[in-house]
Amino acid sequence: MEGVRLAVLMSFCLLDITSARCPAGKYGNNCAYTCNCHHTVCYSTVGCLPQTCNPGWSGRTCQKNNVALRKPAAASSIYFQPSNAVNGVKTGYSDTTTCMHTQFHDAAIRAAWWIVDLGQTTSIHYVSIYFRKDYKVRRNGIKIYIADTVFSPTDGVNCYNVIGNINGTDIPDVLTATCSGRGRYLVLYTTTVNNEINNVIVPVLDFCEVEINVCGPGTFGADCDNYCHCDGDVCDYVSGVCPSGVCLPGFQTERCDTACIYGSYGTNCNQKCSDRNCKGDNSSCDRSTGECVGGCKAGGME
Repeated sequence: MEGVRLAVLMSFCLLDITSARCPAGKYGNNCAYTCNCHHTVCYSTVGCLPQTCNPGWSGRTCQKNNVALRKPAAASSIYFQPSNAVNGVKTGYSDTTTCMHTQFHDAAIRAAWWIVDLGQTTSIHYVSIYFRKDYKVRRNGIKIYIADTVFSPTDGVNCYNVIGNINGTDIPDVLTATCSGRGRYLVLYTTTVNNEINNVIVPVLDFCEVEINVCGPGTFGADCDNYCHCDGDVCDYVSGVCPSGVCLPGFQTERCDTACIYGSYGTNCNQKCSDRNCKGDNSSCDRSTGECVGGCKAGGME
């Protein structure tokens, strides 16, 4: 516990200077970030700790958001409800409330699909599938699509294929796939009949949860624990690049995630403290405003 907190504190040392006290529910540089935990356990400097995240949020600072959670879902046929795959239950053991399951009694079935409606066009990068632990043979052969319409399950972009042996034993219980694209709908689709038992001769989908994790505004990276300080639109949550190319005062690089080096300040760190008539070595000033840390030289003014 103490080690986790220390790591979080170290990773956010750049936020400490300008966020000594933030309004409830806010934290970080200029109090610009939203706490995705109860405000009473959100620190003004580092935000939330992992064990305090609100439902649907995870990651080291609770900035990773599962946008599929409790969204409308449908399937080609229903044995167990398709909504079970977005209800947040990830035990991996199938029953009528924990996993989705398509029908398998109709010999005319040629394909099985499941779809979730995210409600709006979303930039998707990572998709996690929580498979059944008690029956692995239906993992192989699933194709993942990102789509803008629901006219046909395969109208979208095929961003990932689950490939393994017909017993599914070489595919992990939790598969996180890099599946990049933009769309409103995520589709899992199969025409594969694997090494079934009980005389099942049609394609079947059965899995327990699907997560689509995206980063909260102003954060990026695999765990959404890197911070970009863009002036204007927030950064791309995968690459961290700021679309405007302009950083808030005090930060630099295309991701705006690096503080100005000693002796520089301002927008993109393109101004010099040595031009500020500061006391002492004339190079120590606030990285954002340029204010001289030790005051001005005699007769000088900022």
